[in-house]
Amino acid sequence: MEKNQHISLHKVSTNNLKQIDVTIPLNQLTVVTGVSGSGKSSLVFDTLYAEAYRRFVDSLSSYARQYLKTLPKPDLQSVSNLPPAVAVKQGRSPANQRSTVGTLTELTHLIQTLFMHLGKIQCYKCGRPVQKDHARSIVDNLLQDISTDTQLAIMAPLKGWSGLKGSALKKQLQEQGFVRVSLDSEIFSLEDIDLKKIHSSNVIIDRLKCKPDEKTRLTEAVELALKVGRGLCLVGLPKEELRFSNALECTHCRINYLPASMVLFSFNHPLGACDSCHGYGRIANLDWDKVIPDKNSSIAQDGIAPLNFGSHAEYYSEIKKSAKKLRIDLKKAFHQYTEREWQWLREGSGADFGGMKAYFEWLNSKKYKAHYRIHAAKYNKYEICPSCNGRRYCRDALVYKIEGKNISDVHEMAIKDFKTWLSVFNNAQEASKSSPEPIAGLSEALEEIESRIRYLVKVGLSYLNLNRVSGTLSGGELQRIHMASCIGSSLTDTMYCLDEPTAGLHARDSQNLLDVICELRDQGNTVVIVEHDKQIMNGSDFLIEIGPGSGHLGGHISYEGKAKSRSSAMPYPERPARKFGSYLKLEGAKTHNLKNIGVEFPMGGLSVVCGVSGSGKTSLIQHTLFPMLESALGNRPMETIPAKSIGPKSVLDKIAQVLFIDQKTLARSSRSNIATYLGIFEAIRKLFSSQERAKELKLGPGSFSFNVPGGRCETCKGLGTVIEDLSFLGEVQVTCPQCEGKRFSSQVLSVTVRGQNLLQILSLTVHQAFELFYDHGEIRDVLKPIIDLGLGYLTLGQSTNSFSGGEAQRLKLLSLLKETHSKSKSMLLIFDEPTTGLSDKDVYNLWKHLDFLTQKGHTVIVIEHHLDMIRHADWLIEIGPDAADLGGQVVYQGSPGGIFSAPLSKTAPFLKS
Repeated sequence: MEKNQHISLHKVSTNNLKQIDVTIPLNQLTVVTGVSGSGKSSLVFDTLYAEAYRRFVDSLSSYARQYLKTLPKPDLQSVSNLPPAVAVKQGRSPANQRSTVGTLTELTHLIQTLFMHLGKIQCYKCGRPVQKDHARSIVDNLLQDISTDTQLAIMAPLKGWSGLKGSALKKQLQEQGFVRVSLDSEIFSLEDIDLKKIHSSNVIIDRLKCKPDEKTRLTEAVELALKVGRGLCLVGLPKEELRFSNALECTHCRINYLPASMVLFSFNHPLGACDSCHGYGRIANLDWDKVIPDKNSSIAQDGIAPLNFGSHAEYYSEIKKSAKKLRIDLKKAFHQYTEREWQWLREGSGADFGGMKAYFEWLNSKKYKAHYRIHAAKYNKYEICPSCNGRRYCRDALVYKIEGKNISDVHEMAIKDFKTWLSVFNNAQEASKSSPEPIAGLSEALEEIESRIRYLVKVGLSYLNLNRVSGTLSGGELQRIHMASCIGSSLTDTMYCLDEPTAGLHARDSQNLLDVICELRDQGNTVVIVEHDKQIMNGSDFLIEIGPGSGHLGGHISYEGKAKSRSSAMPYPERPARKFGSYLKLEGAKTHNLKNIGVEFPMGGLSVVCGVSGSGKTSLIQHTLFPMLESALGNRPMETIPAKSIGPKSVLDKIAQVLFIDQKTLARSSRSNIATYLGIFEAIRKLFSSQERAKELKLGPGSFSFNVPGGRCETCKGLGTVIEDLSFLGEVQVTCPQCEGKRFSSQVLSVTVRGQNLLQILSLTVHQAFELFYDHGEIRDVLKPIIDLGLGYLTLGQSTNSFSGGEAQRLKLLSLLKETHSKSKSMLLIFDEPTTGLSDKDVYNLWKHLDFLTQKGHTVIVIEHHLDMIRHADWLIEIGPDAADLGGQVVYQGSPGGIFSAPLSKTAPFLKS
């Protein structure tokens, strides 16, 4: 490689990297691979991107740098030819209900631009078009629609001058030369008009005949009428009166509308949002089934759920006093209540008892306190807003239409339908040129929309609706949306760092994604990807493999050079198809895009559900099978029935429990780590407190905790970092200036166990901790299964909310393996793409654990795309054949070997290859 044609990094020691030298070619596609925990992310994100970000920070003002200078610098000797960088990492979907596919892709903002420039008002009451009238347009309409020589009276209504006294208004009109007014279709001299009625009259500007020769005079009269009438002009005809306005008013219904603006078309702004739901589309109503969950209970049995919370039980005394006055039996079951008694319980009986309504009003008055707010939310149910019918926007925003569709209609479209709808703007640029007012920014907005739509379709997201809440997106969908946003920005000479963009993708979609990534590279950018997918690896220009193992066993360059064809060499057993005695059958599934389908799952087997992204896998398993099973086992009431039936009962009776293991984080708190999650931190703290040095300093087990005061740094509360507010740059997490990130006091850190203080112990990987505490059975026995699951590279002090979805799932699997030993009846376990982020070796280890569960008699169902997991399943179900409305059918179900005879299968061709 010639000089200046590659990024060169020397002596990189970030995290577990072993002072490696790396070269990455510029303007090419480089894939960094290796087993989980080998150091891929340490190289790409913690070194390459972090150094590019640090250089960006150095370019900022001294005010910003004074806060950012404490950010950790990547541990490397030197780096050269580093371009500016953009990182697209795997992330969790935003929980905010205001975040949608449209807002994430910024298409919502661009659609706002379209409606601001091209939207036409259609009166919500009469359906007539509404637009501003100008003198020229009024005159043109009169000359066109009214017969020649018709007598016209141009008038200006005086109601807009109500702030001026009648005498003063009369004087001003006389001074300006006006002599006649019209009142109730009669003409009066201005001199004779009753001053009390002057504001209800119309001053006559001019009387003339409607003919082309009088156009100039007519125009002047209309202009003066609009001025005197404060935007209103009346034209009197022999048998009717025409009304014109230079405001946005329906002159037929006398309804005024707001002018178009960007904020009017935003459901995140008070001007554009529905007044009832404030732009959420749903409102919270009290759910009486949650307030009184057991209708067989009574007030005497404390059957009102929200009152059984701390000191809130005192409210029962008010209820009982009121009931005694009204002679209501406290022991009477709720299901026996009359309408009058229900009314009493809900609304109260007066000043002495305000009912449960008064209780919840009191709760809402305390919502500034988190525990009150959370408690009240437990008893709400969210329903479609009746004011906007779930559309989020106010009435004034929805009256603007383009080709018959308002902005809510557009957001309800799938991306592919939106692309078709855009064809109405093919001549928009030419139309804007001929417009009397040039439409600035319209052409640019259309080009930007088309560019983003093109990439979203290319990465396989054409089935997503623009108004779909981002919290319902999978990790793979979310990352591809972020990628499309970055690619659509058309940057050049930039380095893109991508984190496993094929997560959650079918093999067919992976090929489409590779095409998009190559296009990004061909725009003149450098693309560096952390990836395990063979299609992406084989399609790259350059390949770097980090290894050979994970944690302290990794951090070396195992391979560096041109991409090479790779194949799995994992020792999966070759065994005949297993025979099963019973099957769980689901019939008539219609959730979302499912086409009334029926499927079956062998009990005691490993079933894999596959299919292209958006085909209906999640709809079938997470939104239909799981809730139906929970309901059948009596664990949840069913509000809506997502399928016709599930059974048979003889099979359901054998299932002790059903669990859905998704990719959500293990804990929200940044204080939770592996040591606390697995319960070994207590044993470690006891070890430290038993040391002679700890006894001298009178340090107990609590002194070695970062959750309670005593031994922790009180500036950062044991976190090691503090939050700095950088104003326009937002909040930034920086190292604690007091303890310098050490989290504990110097006294606590002076105590050592086997030569390591507490901070050093928490910095150990699970592998290293297993070796250090090998003779400590309580700790060793907990850590061994984690290593077997391929998670030995994680550090004891790593926050659990920083784990990837795959890491979180495997730790959940660990607890399940323990739990299944204590179950006499079988469990049914459902996993959502557990191979996300795993190398082939890690997938093999995961498969062994899942197979172990089936050998113990448990049933495992997996939503999965990984070809090895599909090949070695006991039972295979493919949903498809395509996404959204083209999917939702059973393409194949049976043993994996039979899928090659399914003509509509999108998976079979990739299994062959």
